[in-house]
Amino acid sequence: MPQWKNQIMLEAKTIAKADAAIGLLFALYIPFGFWYTQYLVKQTIATYGRNVDTGAYFPQFAFVYLLPAAVLFFTASFAIFNKWQFRKVIHYTALAWVIVPTTLALVSALLHAVGA
Repeated sequence: MPQWKNQIMLEAKTIAKADAAIGLLFALYIPFGFWYTQYLVKQTIATYGRNVDTGAYFPQFAFVYLLPAAVLFFTASFAIFNKWQFRKVIHYTALAWVIVPTTLALVSALLHAVGA
């Protein structure tokens, strides 16, 4: 096998492992986030005697953003490792799923801070 093919295969396996690791991080953040919101709810009740909306938005965040991100990255890893035809499309879709909302949130926060 030519040297350049070995290099491409090594890069593809590295990207597949990175996608799997990122997908695992997103997947692990879901139960941790539920645990942490329950902790915050208990702290709020202990402090104020009641809870209004602490942790109310995390389930939506988990199932609308985190779970699809984890599935996309796991699928991208699987696709790259098995050399699917649309592996790059899946990989770039997973990256866009994470980067676009993060960029929009950062730009919004910056514009809010600047006062525009």
